[in-house]
Amino acid sequence: RRLREGRPADGQLMRALWKSISVAVLFGGLGACASPQAVSLSDSAHAARCEAVASRPLAFSSRRAVDTLEARASGASCAKTDVTVVLRLPDGRQALAFSLPLPVLLEGMGGAQPATQAQLAALLRRYVDEAQLDARPSALPVWKKGEPTPGFDQGMELTSPLTRKRYAALRSARPNLLCLREAQESFSCHVWDRKRMRAEVILQH
Repeated sequence: RRLREGRPADGQLMRALWKSISVAVLFGGLGACASPQAVSLSDSAHAARCEAVASRPLAFSSRRAVDTLEARASGASCAKTDVTVVLRLPDGRQALAFSLPLPVLLEGMGGAQPATQAQLAALLRRYVDEAQLDARPSALPVWKKGEPTPGFDQGMELTSPLTRKRYAALRSARPNLLCLREAQESFSCHVWDRKRMRAEVILQH
């Protein structure tokens, strides 16, 4: 991502997110605590493959929703797996989904390459743990008129795949903001579009 001097992002949203990215989940005004995430390994019927999954509940689609963030990996060996990240709504439907090759995930998360299912499960658990949820009404920075992007954070440009008009419309609904790592220095932040009933990528770093 591009580095240059610039104005700070309004509301200091991203600084708070990235500063705590490897520590705790921010539930803001949700009034709820994170439940212990579920982690499981493949059963004996699939012993020839390396499979693991980690998940945790969070409120993304609404402030009282019980959605589920899940990271799942499967491959011929623990060193050769692809990771699928899925966010499921309370009714089981997928709100968003994307895949990450294991080397890309390792680049972002750091640590040794997993050699066992337990090590792979621990890596996935770290991934879902670091996902950041911000429920503050002012979570998203203001995209000021005339500016090419929504802002900067610590010299890093925050971009959006949306038009400024579309961005402002989603921001006005005061959605919960979920930020997920995509690579070492790359994150995507998602909101729930209540009118279209779908998740939207609204910020990228």
